[in-house]
Amino acid sequence: MIKKIIFVILTVALILQILIITAFAADVTLTLSKQTGYVGDRITISGTYSPDEWVTVKAIDSDGNLIFIEPILSGNDGTYSMDFIVTDVDIGTFTMTAGSGSDVESAEFTVKKRTSSHGNNKDEEDDSEEIDITTPNDTTITGTIEETEDGYDVTIDGDDFSKMTNGSVKIATEFVEVTFDKTAAEYISDTADSGSIVLRIVNADVSKLSDEAQELIGNRPAYEFALNVGGTDISSFGGGLAYVSIPYTPSADEDVNRIVIYYITDDGELITMTDSSYDGTSINAKFSTGHFSMYAVGYNNVTFDDVSESDWYYDAVTFCAAREIATGTGNNLFSPDVTLTRGQFIVMLMRAYNIEVDENITDNFNDAGDTYYTNYLAAAKSLGITSGIGNNLFAPENDITRQDMFVLLYRALDVLGELPKTDDTISLSNFIDTDEISDYAQTAIQMFVSNGIISGSDGALNPIGNSTRSQMVQVLYNLHY
Repeated sequence: MIKKIIFVILTVALILQILIITAFAADVTLTLSKQTGYVGDRITISGTYSPDEWVTVKAIDSDGNLIFIEPILSGNDGTYSMDFIVTDVDIGTFTMTAGSGSDVESAEFTVKKRTSSHGNNKDEEDDSEEIDITTPNDTTITGTIEETEDGYDVTIDGDDFSKMTNGSVKIATEFVEVTFDKTAAEYISDTADSGSIVLRIVNADVSKLSDEAQELIGNRPAYEFALNVGGTDISSFGGGLAYVSIPYTPSADEDVNRIVIYYITDDGELITMTDSSYDGTSINAKFSTGHFSMYAVGYNNVTFDDVSESDWYYDAVTFCAAREIATGTGNNLFSPDVTLTRGQFIVMLMRAYNIEVDENITDNFNDAGDTYYTNYLAAAKSLGITSGIGNNLFAPENDITRQDMFVLLYRALDVLGELPKTDDTISLSNFIDTDEISDYAQTAIQMFVSNGIISGSDGALNPIGNSTRSQMVQVLYNLHY
């Protein structure tokens, strides 16, 4: 009798356990970043499951053969994500699955044949597809996009393109987006002179770079961009810019503030694009450039012994250090509380906005000297970013006040045409020390306050106080984000 009672209790307990597990188990979801592609493409596999549970991701070909399997631990919010490179897969459709036990979700991915657009066989099938080219005012023309042996060609009729030059022009594909600003679009149209415009995007071979460079890039996307206009290859855009977005999903251990874009020179040197950033909303690494070449998504893991994740300026220091906007002070220290000199600020400012320095100086301040900031001061003076403190002096070794920092930053943004819009609803009268703001700094500080770039402390802006290194990088970080 006792044995029967024990058996019944154990059976009930087992049933309850199964019911509880079933009640609280979350249905698995599965999303692929793309549904079609080619060998060598990267697919981002993501979805949701029960928090802190293992999800098994598999790839199965059309014959039922297992070609890939990987367990992933979901986060405490139940989300999971990973990248899969399409390699050694036959042309056709295979199935991605994710889940555990009987709770499995699936999605199909089709591998297409890669064809060359440079073949001479007239009977060869045309595999090009139509693509919309757009402007901010919703003007649209149609171009074609075609897979090549190692990338893609986007072809646009020159006469059609000329209709788009009243603003920026965006070419958006599933793997990269390129937007030419108005100056670049006009230059491209004038150069084409009714001829075809071909944007070439080629998967870059980084295997011949140095070991250090390959480590910084890893297996992240790398492309070589080229532009053929009216039969002529051009690399620059007549003083205009191209804004480029490259899809990239960070791994779980990557800090997005350390994700950068590298310009790869002909000599294989990596040059950090200081204006590059990662947009978590669109899941893109972004940058702007005045010329086409080879570019790659990279990861620059710079750390300092005196900057920890709990510090309010941690993200700002990480972001600026990864882009070499700000460097350390020696012995792997950043010295966040050290005050900033006027010369140091000019260097950081111009690095942040990739403003080229004067190599052949014809005019400079009398106290510019012959040091790390000399050429930066000459460029700032010639561009009208600063006129100094009077008597052709800049006082580069003096500590910079907060109001002077904001004035110089405002003038630099004005020169670049990148001043944010001002919200006049936020007034300087909200602060207790506005009477300390000099007349020459009123406009700049009002603009930065209205945009939330600066918010003050304890109801004060402290305009005549000195700025620290951490405060400066935080301002630059706020402007980027």
